Amino acid sequence: MVALAAAALLLAVAALARTVWRLRVAPDDRRVARYIEERCPALQDRLTSAADVARGGRPSPFRDLVVGDAARHARDVDARLVVPRSEIRRRSAQVGAAVAGLLLVLAAGSDPLGRLGRTAWLYAFPHTAALHVEPGDARVPVGDPLRLHATLDAGSGAPARTPPVVVMTDGEGGEQIAGMEAVPGGAYHLEIPAVEDSFSYRVRAAALESGPYAVTALHAPRVERIDVAYRYPPSIGLPPRIEIDGGDVQAPPGTRVTVTVRMSKPVEQAVLARAEGGRTALAPAGDPAVLAGTFEVGDDDTYRIRARDADGLRNPAGVDYFIRSIADEPPAVEIVRPGGDREITPLEEVVVEARAEDDYGLRGFELVYGLPGRTERVVSLQHDDGAARTTGRHTIFAEDLPLEPGNFITYHVRARDTGAAVTRSDIYFLEVRPFGREFEEARSQDSTGMPADELGRLQELQKEIVVATWKIDGRRPAERSPEDIETVADAQNDVALATRVLASRLSPPAPVVDAGGSDETRAVEAALAAAVESMTAAETGLRAGRTDAAIPHEMAALEHLRQARDEAARTQVQPPTNRSAPGSGPTAQEDLSALFDRELRREQETNYENRRQEPEPSADEGDDALRRRLQELARRQEDLNRRQQALAEEADEADRQAAERLLERLAREQEEIQQEMEALGRELVQPGREAAGRPPAARAAREAAEQMRRAAEQLGRGDPSQAAERGRQALAGAGAPRPPPPPRGRGGPPRGRGPRPPAPARGRQALAGLRELGRRLGEGAPRADGRGRVGDLQLEAQQLAGLQRQLGEEAARARQTDDAGQTSGRLAARQDRLADRVEALAERMGQARQGAADGEREALERAEGVLAEEDAARGMREVAEQLRRAGAAGEGAGGTRPGEEASAEDAADRIAAALERVAGELAGAGDVPGSDRGRLAAELEAAQELRRRLEEIGERPRGGAERSEPGGRDAAAPSAAGAGIDGVLEALARARPDLGPDLEQWARHWWSGSAPGTDPELQDLSAWTSLYSELQVLLDEFEVARTRELGREGGDERPGLGPDDGAPAPYRRMVDEYYRSLAEQP
Repeated sequence: MVALAAAALLLAVAALARTVWRLRVAPDDRRVARYIEERCPALQDRLTSAADVARGGRPSPFRDLVVGDAARHARDVDARLVVPRSEIRRRSAQVGAAVAGLLLVLAAGSDPLGRLGRTAWLYAFPHTAALHVEPGDARVPVGDPLRLHATLDAGSGAPARTPPVVVMTDGEGGEQIAGMEAVPGGAYHLEIPAVEDSFSYRVRAAALESGPYAVTALHAPRVERIDVAYRYPPSIGLPPRIEIDGGDVQAPPGTRVTVTVRMSKPVEQAVLARAEGGRTALAPAGDPAVLAGTFEVGDDDTYRIRARDADGLRNPAGVDYFIRSIADEPPAVEIVRPGGDREITPLEEVVVEARAEDDYGLRGFELVYGLPGRTERVVSLQHDDGAARTTGRHTIFAEDLPLEPGNFITYHVRARDTGAAVTRSDIYFLEVRPFGREFEEARSQDSTGMPADELGRLQELQKEIVVATWKIDGRRPAERSPEDIETVADAQNDVALATRVLASRLSPPAPVVDAGGSDETRAVEAALAAAVESMTAAETGLRAGRTDAAIPHEMAALEHLRQARDEAARTQVQPPTNRSAPGSGPTAQEDLSALFDRELRREQETNYENRRQEPEPSADEGDDALRRRLQELARRQEDLNRRQQALAEEADEADRQAAERLLERLAREQEEIQQEMEALGRELVQPGREAAGRPPAARAAREAAEQMRRAAEQLGRGDPSQAAERGRQALAGAGAPRPPPPPRGRGGPPRGRGPRPPAPARGRQALAGLRELGRRLGEGAPRADGRGRVGDLQLEAQQLAGLQRQLGEEAARARQTDDAGQTSGRLAARQDRLADRVEALAERMGQARQGAADGEREALERAEGVLAEEDAARGMREVAEQLRRAGAAGEGAGGTRPGEEASAEDAADRIAAALERVAGELAGAGDVPGSDRGRLAAELEAAQELRRRLEEIGERPRGGAERSEPGGRDAAAPSAAGAGIDGVLEALARARPDLGPDLEQWARHWWSGSAPGTDPELQDLSAWTSLYSELQVLLDEFEVARTRELGREGGDERPGLGPDDGAPAPYRRMVDEYYRSLAEQP
């Protein structure tokens, strides 16, 4: 059809062109006359002449005669001669065909031609028609579609060939044309899918055009900004505050919160709708587009802003804003240094540094210290009132206090938040040690046996009871467990019973008149009696649940024990006697004076003097010392046997519970004697003591220790008579060394009563204690290595690792409690604070690395690499979020979700391990490259740390793994020495290849605390006994070898004092000038 139409059009154009071409030049009269005369020669140019005369234009008689003559002859011409008849017929046929074709076209295309005609009419006469447009002006919400309708009311018909179009004009004048589509009924429409902005439009059909119409795009109201104003309850004590451009609400319950919402346009109605169903109306606040509403914070919730404008449009759903009800937690306090009990001199200055933080701000942060039983001194450590976190320092000047040797200075910190909550730290003790020692002549051979060591142990136990009671008293009333208080009361009863037994031992069996030696004994007995009285009062308070009333009595008992120990601790000497010489008195006086002179010289020596090499004691002197120690052990064993036998004879008549506690005390004393016997056996096999007779003596010591061990086992089975028999055999027997007794935590006395467990169980306790020992290596005070900022960073990493591991343990315990949800929330808040400290630690390490030496810079880079690899801060925040989710699930479903809490515990342990690695990297900072001195010193220190920790097992109370309190004194943290334990164990394994597998196994236990070995039923006491004995010998050899190598590395004759025994150069110059000035004086 298209080709046909094109061909028709082409032919029409060609015909028209041909016609126009022919008519472009019209023939004149002369040419027509010549054409006729050519066909009619008889005219003889008459027509041509007449045409020429007529063209002249001026009338004359001649022209008329010529024209007339031509006209007469033309009448006689036959027309057929000019135009043949055949030509006329042909032309007529052509005309007829054209007319027929025209009629056919008109008949077949009447409708198109009609439309064409009507369109032409509309163009020619537009005023005869009318255009109707719907909806005209319109208001459409943004994003909604718009449909335009148009109808044409015309007398001569609609413009079928030219449909209407819509011309749209935007706000900037740009036009866009869109055609309308015809619909049944003679109308036209155009659909716009979505209206985005306002515009105007008009409809145009041919020459007819409608007027302009406006389309207004309606924007729904939306929230542009939310300001939250807090008005806290009076109990919180915080001033009102405003949070600009926020939305989330975090406040304690009872806080009045005013939410101010700025909308994008004025609205007619708005409400604050909470998810739990509560609604708060929002009223205009001055500006019609600004609304405000007030509500009170209750439980956790979410809310949305719902608004409607005058056009009925509602704001989009938007986001949910949180309402988090955060309970006002008590402040968290922590003593950074000295971080534990210490011994000080009466003139020492002790710097106490502490840290405190609170969720809503601190109103008080104080250091409290003083002597027990006297008025305490309170020093404020807060610099900025209301700060959420603060750190304070204060120096305690011991010389400003009325101190005596043996006194205790107790100190702790306490913090008060903006409300009424007060938190205090653990209580710590500064024990004043004397500058000198007191000597007195023994009145008799037996008077040198005053039980100072036993009094010291009782004093340490009483101190632990004070600490445990202090911790319980510092808890909230709802968190104080009656079982814990009962356990402390039982422990206080045990110590009181042991004190009574000790006092009865000091009392002679019959009245004895001894004017020379009764004063000291009576003083000790009086102090012990007063201590027992105070202990009884403390126990009464504990039984009644009044821990606050028990603490003063416990402190008084501690002071009385201290007095008794001081009385018993005077060094009594037995001067040599010469009964054959009557002048032995002056000789004894001279010997005592010489003893005083030696002790004074020893105490006055300093590290800055070249100490003279003391001559090695002769073999005879060593034999005398060993013999005296053996006699003392024999005396103690005999006394212990006597008490065991007495207990066996009176077992049926005595109180059962008291008998069980006394039985436990006797077993402990038996183990202590056994431990000292083992130490004596090790000295007998040390190098330099291979003289004749030593091996049999060493075997005798081991056999005696074995008999003592069996006696302790008999006591553990509740058989004091058999234990006494074993003790008597120990006075003449021999056996192999065994490890010290299992540990007890400092967090409080042991739970439960009853006789000691049998030997396998006791062995399992020892192994569990060693695993705990490996995890807690380095929990003591940090080394004073003088490394400045790097040392502080190491200490911070140690503390963070301990607190992180402690948090994981508390999370595990929280799953077993009824208030697991609330506890998890508190742990999450603590985890967030630890994450802040880790971020601060990373920033401080980056700052310290800028100006550090090469060795320290490398250590800092490795430590930063460990933090970056683990991403500890982000991991801590993920743990906090898991704890929050677990806590929310626990409160909603009656229990926590074990999966999430277990995951949080694993992550906490992993982060703690990473922080321990950071501390280990920082511990090695500053070693000189190419020198073995730092390595040797570190290995020696690690070996000494391992030995010290093993010996501490015997000093800890029994009861298994320690319990840790938040911010307490039992936070585990690795030390630099702990970081070198692996190297020490490798060296020991090389020295004894046969012990390699055992050492590797125990190394894994110490560092990880994981199986094998965690199951008490799988522990082998005999294997551990053998390993412990071998370890003692290997540690002796290792320390001697490293000390010699360290001396050779140092290049001088001074004994190795550790990695940093050299004084600073300026100080050495001052000391040299001082001694030079003394030498130059006349």
